[in-house]
Amino acid sequence: MIKVIFHLVSAVLYAAVCYRDTTIVTGALLPIPYQTWSRFVWLTIIDLYMQLLYHTIGFILAVVSPNKRHIIFDYWARALTGPIGVAVTVLFWGLFLFDPATLARDEMAMKILTLFWFNHGLHTLPAITAHLDLAIYNHTSFSTSAILKGIAVFVTLYLIDLHYVFYTSGFWAYPILGELAAPFRLVFIAACMFIVYLGYVWLSFLGALVHGVEKPKNKKRN
Repeated sequence: MIKVIFHLVSAVLYAAVCYRDTTIVTGALLPIPYQTWSRFVWLTIIDLYMQLLYHTIGFILAVVSPNKRHIIFDYWARALTGPIGVAVTVLFWGLFLFDPATLARDEMAMKILTLFWFNHGLHTLPAITAHLDLAIYNHTSFSTSAILKGIAVFVTLYLIDLHYVFYTSGFWAYPILGELAAPFRLVFIAACMFIVYLGYVWLSFLGALVHGVEKPKNKKRN
């Protein structure tokens, strides 16, 4: 029952943030004006919708098969939703405390950062639900190479997305990317992606403390 409640509450919260996002960033304010899909240039938005999908599916699985292990769902949690959720929180608040201008400059973007519940729904809630998830679930463990493959695929697709939007509209998702010379931009992106991996390491460490160490499995089937 706790899994059902956890996923239901999380899905409702993420759905509320998703809805609010669609009422704020619209039309000409989108990275590519009037192209709704271009909002997914922001890692926070990708994470937001991924969290919504994860908890929606988690709710369904918790209702229909609460005692069954779902390998793909476990892999999703271990490799993506958990680590990326933690990375989004760490990167946002780290850069925000360093200099808010690295994240947003125009008036509308700065206004979004002042919307308390919306801002925390985007940038704080993912880390909270990731830690609650590891406390509630003893997800199947996977080898480090299997996790890295998943993270690498995600990073590759995101970089394609990031640069496509820039070359289409001249818009960088985060102002700091436009300020850095190409070599330093690559270093910055690599450092950000490394934080995703560190998110996996951190959650795995906590998971081992809570549930004990489990022999890793390679992801083969559901």
